[in-house]
Amino acid sequence: MSDATTRYFTPAGSTATVLFTQTVSSTPASTPTDAYLTGSTDSWSAVTLAPDRASAATFAKVDLYHSAAEAGSIDLYIVERGVALADDAVPAVNFIGYGLPSGTAPVAAGSYDVYLTEPSEKTVLGGPFELDVTSGDVIFLLAYDDDLNPGSVIIENVSLP
Repeated sequence: MSDATTRYFTPAGSTATVLFTQTVSSTPASTPTDAYLTGSTDSWSAVTLAPDRASAATFAKVDLYHSAAEAGSIDLYIVERGVALADDAVPAVNFIGYGLPSGTAPVAAGSYDVYLTEPSEKTVLGGPFELDVTSGDVIFLLAYDDDLNPGSVIIENVSLP
């Protein structure tokens, strides 16, 4: 069952100017839902997600939402901090399509660098993004186009406090 909600997107601090309006189907109102706006000025799209916020006692959980339209599909690597992305490294989650959330990557407590690459390649599109996690953390990352560096992807931690 889903609820339909009309979302209004405005510039920060200005509710008088509506940039984008869309009715979006989402999970029932009782389920925590995140809404993301993706696309460009003339082709916005709203996406709602109900991320798994349940923590695990023995590891951290890392998820990513891929909204970098210029990147196509991407692979997500989570490697020990300061260690270069090796040729034989295996992605934590591979082939994440544009406009889709990744699967959850379980990660031991520690300090990591996060990289986004072209699928099945080590061509870095985003990162290194420093990530420190402890057991029980639930991390949600957002990947989006770097408008100042075309072809590059910015990684941002948008986890709830």
